[in-house]
Amino acid sequence: MIHLIGNPTRDHIVNGPKRVKAFGGTVLYAGLFLARSGYEVTIIGKGDDEMKNWIECQGISTTYFYQASRVVEFKNVYVPNRREQFARYGEKINLSDVPDAAFRSDAILVGSVLQEVDPEIVRTPRQGVLMLEAQGFIRHLSPIGKVLHRKRGDAEAAVRDCDILKVDEAEATVLTATTGVNTAARVLYQMGPKIVIVTCGEKGVTIFDGSRMIRNHAPAVEVVDPTGAGDVFGAAFLIRYLQTEDLIEAGLFASAAAALSMTEFGTAAVPSAQEASRGVKKLFKDLDAVSIGYPAADFQYIA
Repeated sequence: MIHLIGNPTRDHIVNGPKRVKAFGGTVLYAGLFLARSGYEVTIIGKGDDEMKNWIECQGISTTYFYQASRVVEFKNVYVPNRREQFARYGEKINLSDVPDAAFRSDAILVGSVLQEVDPEIVRTPRQGVLMLEAQGFIRHLSPIGKVLHRKRGDAEAAVRDCDILKVDEAEATVLTATTGVNTAARVLYQMGPKIVIVTCGEKGVTIFDGSRMIRNHAPAVEVVDPTGAGDVFGAAFLIRYLQTEDLIEAGLFASAAAALSMTEFGTAAVPSAQEASRGVKKLFKDLDAVSIGYPAADFQYIA
């Protein structure tokens, strides 16, 4: 069983003339990929009955999904070369909401979207691997509800205690106050994670384990809607790494899954593991898809 911790969202996606309303959020996109791949998965979060019923229909357990009087809402507006987001806060997920079984499971994916996950959840001793999607720990809202990024103390605490950290390039910059993906990855690694993943959109993905800086180039697909691609990447990377402990294989597999998820609006194109495996063969046909560097072992960052 894989436990996903975070709130699903109600998304309003605006991309040119296209307007789509759908359920979203890290745990939902990740849960869909895992369920479609045959994994037992449960979401620990808060929402309304409509969300709960929809999640159950996708083959995802809602045993620890709690009724909320206020759900998270996101409006994603895609304009050339950027995305603007507006949102509304949902309810908090506390340590008491998480069953002991989660901390005895093979894996936990913490997918906070907007400050809803208590950092104590990440700090609690566990048996399996914990992967952290850090975006929800650094997001806050302006007075008009626009999503902004700001480094907070609980973000550093969560990063320090996770096993695998995944952030995008902008989030890495906020967390480290540095520029350059390689530098940010090394600074984040020094905070505590065993593996750091920095996604960079069409520029690909950088993975750092303390010795190797692995860069996967992004596969070429016709992008219809990039919403949730990073969340699919995280779930795909987690399961393939648990199976193989191979960062290169896990990175390519996750990149293919994420690319396929962008070919339709909303959750419609979220693939299965079988489809992602076929995608690796189709989208990565040569060794140039991966480059590996070995940065100096004595690198130190001084704030």
